[in-house]
Amino acid sequence: MILVGIKRTAIINYEWKNVPLKTFELADSNDGAWNRSFDLFGDGTIKMIWEPGHSAGLCAAKLQAPGCKEYVMLASDGGYAAKSWIENLTPGVVIDRKAAQRSLNYLAEVAKDQYCVECIANHDPAVQPHEIVLPY
Repeated sequence: MILVGIKRTAIINYEWKNVPLKTFELADSNDGAWNRSFDLFGDGTIKMIWEPGHSAGLCAAKLQAPGCKEYVMLASDGGYAAKSWIENLTPGVVIDRKAAQRSLNYLAEVAKDQYCVECIANHDPAVQPHEIVLPY
């Protein structure tokens, strides 16, 4: 498990007992509403994009094949379902409502992007297990 290295990030210790945890540092980028991300492999294929609001260290994951314009966005808890960015509903539990709104606005833009194959929220009951194939 990898966590964003933010001082306010908290975990529930007993839930993560015996799980090795490692933090990563966000860098300035052109990604997200906050222009902060972490490129997991340094090649743009998996980027952790900072989207605070629900929690301090919350990140969405952008998945993109090398040389491919199309991508998938795993929105994490930036919105609980597609309904969140369609109807402008921030998560009910947040540490910073303004930050949550800004992060949600970004996800709404992403969901409309012609190159975004899917923008998927963690708790969306409409999302069923399926395969997504990106061209490369």
